[in-house]
Amino acid sequence: MSLLPADVPEDDNEWKYTELMMYLPSSWPVNKEGIEKFNDYWPFGWLRKLGKFPLEKETWFCYGDTIPNGDPPEPVAPNNKFTSMLLLPPIRENEDFYSVRVSEEKTIRFVVVSPIYQEELEYNLTHGLEALLEKFDEYDVNDIVDVCRVNTCESKDLITD
Repeated sequence: MSLLPADVPEDDNEWKYTELMMYLPSSWPVNKEGIEKFNDYWPFGWLRKLGKFPLEKETWFCYGDTIPNGDPPEPVAPNNKFTSMLLLPPIRENEDFYSVRVSEEKTIRFVVVSPIYQEELEYNLTHGLEALLEKFDEYDVNDIVDVCRVNTCESKDLITD
């Protein structure tokens, strides 16, 4: 994705070149032979889809962006109920890893793609990213994909408060 510049506003030039990443558990099949079902492939499909998105839509990505799976959003795979992706900084890494300067004109920013539930998407849109991240902390949710993780905003009361 970082080979070509994204269409960023002048004041957001730091996001011109971006690379996406996703943390998968060590048990997740990652070689071609190991990925037999869509249930195993969807993270890679989403990385490919999102990698094309900024150029196709003449836009750009940064921390806190959300990308729903359709309108209305549907589950991203049969084995989970995630309906959207949330872009986060790579907080699991040393801050030096947040970006890499490859030339005087080009710095690449790294963004973690994290799947979220519909209620979490709505909570984020209503209350903001910081509030959603507090929910993640409250429920000990991290950025490693876990198709069985708790939905931190499952109660309707959380969305409307």
